[in-house]
Amino acid sequence: MARYILKRVGLALITLVLLSMIVFAISTILPGNVGRAVLGPFAAQESVDALNAQLGTDRPVLEQYWDWASGLVQGDLGQSLTLQIPAWDLLQPALEPGHVGLEVTDGGRSAGGQVEGRAGVGGRGQQRALARGIERPRRR
Repeated sequence: MARYILKRVGLALITLVLLSMIVFAISTILPGNVGRAVLGPFAAQESVDALNAQLGTDRPVLEQYWDWASGLVQGDLGQSLTLQIPAWDLLQPALEPGHVGLEVTDGGRSAGGQVEGRAGVGGRGQQRALARGIERPRRR
C-alpha cells in the first residue's frame, strides 16, 4: 500500500512539474511585453525596459523558470504584476476556512455563476447546501 501511495505521489509531482513547464512556455511564447501590459500603451519605452529588468522578463527563459520554480519550492509565489504585492497575500484570504468552495447567496448567484435548474432538487435551501458540497440527510 505504501508503495502504491509513493508511486501516485511521485507521478503527481512529475505531472505538476511538466504542467508548470508547459504553462510557463506558453506564457513566454504568447505575443506581448509584460512591462508594456502593466504600464499601458502610452508609457515611455525607458519605463517599460526598467520594469522588464526589475521583473526579470528580459533574462533568458530557462533562467526565469528556474528562479520561479526555486522560489515556489521555498514558498515564494512571487509578486502580483498589477498590484505589486506578494501573490500569497492575494491567495491567503481565499484559502481560509469557510471561503473554499462555491457559496451561493439568497438569489442563487455567486461569483462562480448561478445554480441552474430545479429538477430533482428540493428548494433553495437544498440548492445552497448542494452548492457548498453539503449533503442533506435523507428522510426515512
